[in-house]
Amino acid sequence: MSNLLQRRWSVGQWSGCSKTCGTGGLRTRRVVCLQHVSERDPRDSDARLLLDDAECQGQRPATERECRLKDCPAEWHTFEWTKSMNLLHQCVPSCGPGERRRRVFCMTSDARHYLEERRCRTQDKPVTRQACRNRDCPPPKWRHGEWSQVQPLYLTPCLRSTGLDLTSV
Repeated sequence: MSNLLQRRWSVGQWSGCSKTCGTGGLRTRRVVCLQHVSERDPRDSDARLLLDDAECQGQRPATERECRLKDCPAEWHTFEWTKSMNLLHQCVPSCGPGERRRRVFCMTSDARHYLEERRCRTQDKPVTRQACRNRDCPPPKWRHGEWSQVQPLYLTPCLRSTGLDLTSV
């Protein structure tokens, strides 16, 4: 087959890694099947035809490959402030001065792995507890019930121990 009709794989440059650190990153490149149709420079795009991959011989070169960069640095990750018993407010109690809490973990910067706390800078650790106030509490109210009846049974021990006659009161 002449060089003019030859079909071959055209392979592009590898891209940079899809991640900046850790595992799971990928590099990609463009791979296409081309046929040269002109005596002009084979790098000239007007002198090439893009073909279906099945028209090229040999195994298609890889379009992806894994890349592993340095380990991701340790950093603090925070969860949302907790909500009180699935209510809308985050401050406990629901009125007056209170406190809200959240969990803070030392993790890799890609948030894929938990690390021991000593791996993160202690002075950078976000607060886990914070004073808060949802609203002022309503003022206290007196509540009263019905008067109870004093039973003579309760007076008997008193009379015996003091010697007082309370029947005339």
